Amino acid sequence: MRGAHERRIGAPLPVIPTRAIAPGYHRDMATFEVLAALFALYMLARYAPAALRALDRRGAPRSGALLPLLNVAIAIAILVVAVKGIAGRLISR
Repeated sequence: MRGAHERRIGAPLPVIPTRAIAPGYHRDMATFEVLAALFALYMLARYAPAALRALDRRGAPRSGALLPLLNVAIAIAILVVAVKGIAGRLISR
């Protein structure tokens, strides 16, 4: 006997209702992605020199040197997500 969560092979998938997207949603998301990319570029310009200096030092890294490295990693992650969203939006047109 099959449970309610199991489905037969070849049986149609259940239809999942979707909500309508609010007017202006795509424009607002594009604006957000551009602002996120600009913020990530600002963070890179602000913290990249300090991160490079922290990597250039010999010996054990100090705890103060970890903050610029973390900020650069976060900025790169934000930039990747924003550029992926912008590129996906431009390609879908």
